[in-house]
Amino acid sequence: MTIYLIFWVAALAIASFIKSNWMQIAFCVLVFVFVGLRYETGFDWPVYKRTFEVMAVDFSVDGILAYSQTFKVELGWLVVNGITGMIFPEYEFLQAIVALVFLVSTYKLCRALGVQNVAMAVAIASTYLLLTLLFSTTRQCFAVSIFNFAVVAAVNRRWTLMVMLSAFALSIHISTILYIVALVYALVRPSKLPRPAVVAAMSIVIIGLILAIPFAASYLPDHLASRVIWYGLDKSFENIRLWQIYFLILGAFIAGYALLAGPADQTPDTVSTFHRRIIVALAVMCLCTYSLDVVRDRISYEMFLIFSIYLARSNIPFRLAARSTAVALGLSFSLLNIFEPANRIVFMPYQSAVTVVLTGDEGDGQARQELLHREFERR
Repeated sequence: MTIYLIFWVAALAIASFIKSNWMQIAFCVLVFVFVGLRYETGFDWPVYKRTFEVMAVDFSVDGILAYSQTFKVELGWLVVNGITGMIFPEYEFLQAIVALVFLVSTYKLCRALGVQNVAMAVAIASTYLLLTLLFSTTRQCFAVSIFNFAVVAAVNRRWTLMVMLSAFALSIHISTILYIVALVYALVRPSKLPRPAVVAAMSIVIIGLILAIPFAASYLPDHLASRVIWYGLDKSFENIRLWQIYFLILGAFIAGYALLAGPADQTPDTVSTFHRRIIVALAVMCLCTYSLDVVRDRISYEMFLIFSIYLARSNIPFRLAARSTAVALGLSFSLLNIFEPANRIVFMPYQSAVTVVLTGDEGDGQARQELLHREFERR
């Protein structure tokens, strides 16, 4: 666990004094080395590796459709795996590419939203996203990255590109539809309506959609219905009540701050207003789905990232207190998670592809996966 604590402390410390653009880029390179060049560390990498290996040898229409039908994987992700598998020999190359795309998309999103301190945004976001989005959910990470580019297109009013990128992100991971809803809200929300009325209306609509999930699923094809039910109804994690309370606190803090905290200098800023609107939409979604573990977690990834970017602004009120609270909430989530037996198995020790290449050691990822399976069977 020590290496993760060192990463978080170092990232936050370095980000606090970085000024120049080249230092921002150098910081992102260091993060890439730690995240993108990890080796057999985190959850789900065996699933992604199997997908990569299958698509590398059977990249055809029939192969894609068969794999998608069998394992309920979105078609866009399979195409990405197939194309990457034609160029690179190992899954770890795709993993590195996804990490690079994520960092580039975050950098571009910061710039589009008028945020200069990219390092601070990445450092704050990592306290929550390092062990979740970045280390464990590679496919979701790629979908989030493509959606980030869609938000950049929206800010620049390139509507056709926004739609194309949103559709691409949706083809990677179906949960992107939740981000798209937040984006649409941020773009079209009537400015004359009072904020409480808008938030209340959003909450009613979201709760209504949740209640309609079983009804809607009955009209969908089987492979889509199973995905909708999984995201909307299934609960499969321990300490459910603890995490429900946590996400209520997290969502309330983020929504409350975004609603109440405009720029400290009170200068009109349409980009800042758009930024706060998308944060509020995602936070309200998170609050309304606090008891639905899978869908809530997916919402929280983009919510925490975009909120971290907002906290990296220089002209926000209570900047130090807000950043400190976000870091405390992010680290508390990560540290509580890493002490769970299953998480200790997959995250510790950290393994780097660089070390594997230099030493010739194959790593102990497979052995740890066997331990993980025994841990789940014991439960």
